[in-house]
Amino acid sequence: MLIVGFVALWFIASSVFKILAWAAPVLLIGALLVNYQTVLGYGRFVLNLFKRNWLTGIVAILLTIFGFPVVSGFLFAKSFLDRKVKTIVKDQERKVEGEFVEYEEVVEDEPEVLNLPPLEKAKQRNEYDDLFSDSST
Repeated sequence: MLIVGFVALWFIASSVFKILAWAAPVLLIGALLVNYQTVLGYGRFVLNLFKRNWLTGIVAILLTIFGFPVVSGFLFAKSFLDRKVKTIVKDQERKVEGEFVEYEEVVEDEPEVLNLPPLEKAKQRNEYDDLFSDSST
């Protein structure tokens, strides 16, 4: 049963990868049209990774080339999310700048005085206090 499950997962994953492989160029162009800063940011990330550690950079470049359909799908989704976040932030800034919040100031003429009994300090003695006392018994 486990082998049948893995075979089914293999066929599903390969089908998704084939669909992404056909759609990858369109997804990359779409990502550039929606928010080109996302694609440039990914390119800068890989370039900085190569500058810091050339072996890791080469591995990242190879994974980007071989996983191009997955990377283009990721960049397309990320560019949509980045665009949505920017529009939400702009809407919030516009709301904050343009609207005033109404409030009511509550001021009482005379504050109410609480009549509390005076505090009594009751010192509780314990064995620790007796250790330092001067009485010797």
